[in-house]
Amino acid sequence: MILSSYNSQHGIRFLLEIEGDTLMRITSDFKEEPNHSYSPEIVIPEGIAVIADDICSTLSPHITFSDISLPKSLKHIGNRAFHNRINELRKLGLPAGLLTIGDEAFSREKPWWSTISVSSLTIPNKVKTIGKKAFYRWSSVKKLKLGSSISEIGDGAFAYCFNILDWEGPQFKGKCLLIDGCLKAVFGESEILRIPEEVTAIGSLAFSSSYIYRSPSVFSSETMRGAEKIILHDKITQIGDMAFSGSRCRILDIPSSVSRIGINPISETLCTKLSGHLTQSESYIVDGTTLKGVARIPLTTPIPENITKIGEYAFYGNPSENIIVPEGVKEIGDHAFNWCYNLKSLILPSKVERIGKFAFSKCQKLEQLTIPESVRFIGESAFYWMSNCKAIKFESLIPPFIEASTEDGYYNTITGLVIHVPKDSVELYRRELPYFTIE
Repeated sequence: MILSSYNSQHGIRFLLEIEGDTLMRITSDFKEEPNHSYSPEIVIPEGIAVIADDICSTLSPHITFSDISLPKSLKHIGNRAFHNRINELRKLGLPAGLLTIGDEAFSREKPWWSTISVSSLTIPNKVKTIGKKAFYRWSSVKKLKLGSSISEIGDGAFAYCFNILDWEGPQFKGKCLLIDGCLKAVFGESEILRIPEEVTAIGSLAFSSSYIYRSPSVFSSETMRGAEKIILHDKITQIGDMAFSGSRCRILDIPSSVSRIGINPISETLCTKLSGHLTQSESYIVDGTTLKGVARIPLTTPIPENITKIGEYAFYGNPSENIIVPEGVKEIGDHAFNWCYNLKSLILPSKVERIGKFAFSKCQKLEQLTIPESVRFIGESAFYWMSNCKAIKFESLIPPFIEASTEDGYYNTITGLVIHVPKDSVELYRRELPYFTIE
């Protein structure tokens, strides 16, 4: 192991842990001030051929890079190498000899208040592989140029890059980015989009690069550029997670050739009517006994009785005021009712056992909720930002396991929220759930 150091112009000293030609980790002994953020430059020295996975994982979360200088010797960039470290990025040049870019290598999760200003992104000609979500949420990029050697692009590699209006590369067919029969991304504005005949799969988040603004309560044609009408053909066999997110599509007809469908493919769309394979009552996408997606209209027909799981993001942004979950449901997936901004009444079944993370997050009109006795697990931040909810009733004598937030305890608490529990279990709940007010 060799330790090298780099002193940024901002006075931050970085320590680079190097094994052979591989950069293993970037650390810093910098003593930051409370409530400050820092955007220094970083220079990776010549001779480095490989940047390992997660090299910045131990740096303070308040450090993001304004300029990343990569060496000419670099061949491989690992998974999550600069994940969440590019929110203030102004400059990035990828070296000509680069071969692979890993999953989430330059992705970011919190884009809405950041000031990334890279306007043009060029992938060098020797690059063969771009990983999943590699450039996730690079919303400042306006021009994208892909090299000629790319043979693999992971789903969501350019998801939410919604300002790309100029694109170039042999992988494009019109507005569509295609790799080996899979539609990876759609750029620009269109009224009608006919999926190319060579496409057999639509990748996860394929349409998200047409999405401008992320707030379900204001979904409209003004906040999206994606196609108003999407025509699918009978050679398509797979539809990925949130595939049509960002499109203005109001009616979606799913062909019978589809054998696999991912997490709610119509999440963050304007879709109000469903037809064809795997759909029911023009409102529901149902795969086996899992409810995968719900049209973006207030419910007028009951949720199908054969459902045993409400899938991830199934009701995300749905405008219904009242929802009754069928008795047969045993699991509620992650983000299942997230951002149901009109929801005033939600009745959970007596047999539900598992509630996923962020399941009821941002249900801001929901004033009360009863957690049945059968529930044994609740994911992190399930009750986050339920700003009008003043009471949650737990029916079980034994507290369910509530997953701790990966961010901080705040996400499982709400000012003024009171948890009502059986009177003989008050002390037990207080010991197990100390961050809640228990009565």
